[in-house]
Amino acid sequence: MPKDFSITFTLEIDKMIYFLYNESDELVGEFKSVYELEIFVDGVREGRGEGYPVTPRMSPFDYIKQIGWFLSITDVPVAQSVH
Repeated sequence: MPKDFSITFTLEIDKMIYFLYNESDELVGEFKSVYELEIFVDGVREGRGEGYPVTPRMSPFDYIKQIGWFLSITDVPVAQSVH
């Protein structure tokens, strides 16, 4: 192969988007990672005065369920070029 020859592949990767809704079905946040979601939910929990040790430790998913909120998760295809 000549030295200046290159091949580019395009891969389609699914990214997850997390939509968080409150008990009134209002969208309260949109997150590109579980980490972003967790940071937000920790803030909600602290703001409600329900942080540890006032309430037991639990995952952000368990806390969302406990307060009557819910998640919707969507896959978004993203094209990525690889050389």
